[in-house]
Amino acid sequence: MKKVWFTITMSWGPAIAIGAASLFALLLLFFQIGSLTKGAHPAEVAVAQSYPSYTSVVKKPIDAPYYIIRNTVRKVRPKSGIIITRGISALIGFISVGLFYALVSLWYRPRVAILGTLLYVSSNWLLRNDRIGLPDIKQSLVLLLIFLPAWLKRTQHKQMAILGAVMAGIYLLHIPGMIWFVLLGMIWRAQSLGSELKKASKPFVIGLLMFFVITISPLVYSIINQPSVLLQLAGIPNNLLLLDVMRNFVAIPTHLFAQGDGNSLLGVGRMPILDVFTTFMVLLGAIATWQSRKLDRSKIVLGILAVGFILSCLGGSMLMTILIPPIYLLATAGIGYMLNEGLCVFPKNPLARGIATVLITVAVIIASAFHITNYFIAWPNTPQTRVTFSQRY
Repeated sequence: MKKVWFTITMSWGPAIAIGAASLFALLLLFFQIGSLTKGAHPAEVAVAQSYPSYTSVVKKPIDAPYYIIRNTVRKVRPKSGIIITRGISALIGFISVGLFYALVSLWYRPRVAILGTLLYVSSNWLLRNDRIGLPDIKQSLVLLLIFLPAWLKRTQHKQMAILGAVMAGIYLLHIPGMIWFVLLGMIWRAQSLGSELKKASKPFVIGLLMFFVITISPLVYSIINQPSVLLQLAGIPNNLLLLDVMRNFVAIPTHLFAQGDGNSLLGVGRMPILDVFTTFMVLLGAIATWQSRKLDRSKIVLGILAVGFILSCLGGSMLMTILIPPIYLLATAGIGYMLNEGLCVFPKNPLARGIATVLITVAVIIASAFHITNYFIAWPNTPQTRVTFSQRY
């Protein structure tokens, strides 16, 4: 009886913790999603009012999965207006948070994974992009390219992991700028993916190939008929100016760590995206990641950060949103580094180790509370936000 009770406790404990964390994330992402601001941003209204037909989506399938889902929901709830676009963004954000936790839980101890995910889900930038009716948040699904190869390496359900990787690759290929990450991921994992496909059954491989060809055909057809689509998919602007690239090269780090640009869509006044504690964790995480740069996880995080920064500097369709997941992966690495240092400094003193853990945990909670308060209380009440988010829908 004791063994049965122990088994139930061990299985239900993590399930309850994950359930509570998921409920907290859903609350953050969906609470007052339609009423936090008194109106909508003009860009939200433009997106909400543009419903391309399924035929036009097939002819020009950039962001096709997003528009197909949105059009389908609109047919079910035709009068829900901008709530559709905000709800879809929040759902994508929730998937991003789930991917983030699943990924860091593969790399770090549970405490580090929980603290890192708490920082990520409560970050100002993620909350704004998750809860606004713009499709920018879909770039955070670049986490799929990190998680799925790591899952393929560990899971016994190889065919399911391969199918998930192919479906994720097809989805990401339709998002402007993501083609570079998909191609680099395919080159990086070509050998391991090829060896797994050789072990898979022939019907599975043939079915997978047919599925890939059918789903990617509209995109290839669109590129052949409109070569400019390829530039958009590559995240390269039609008029690329060196001066703009240099300006973005300075502005992006400044916006992240030092001072915002005063855009009410992105922040409160001129506050930077990252707070002091998160910035310190990112710097520590960057040092720790560079020291372990031979590891696959270090290579892919630094690679996505570098490619994402270059594409963001180009000023095309790739936005700063692509930088947030790898930046918070570095912050999580920084938290793990701090906790490991505590174990090394006090290897035989559990009280000192406990105090160090509590201090870091409290710091994470304070940083998260700051961002949540900033978003839900300060941001909607600033004069600039009230003016900008004033359109009725």
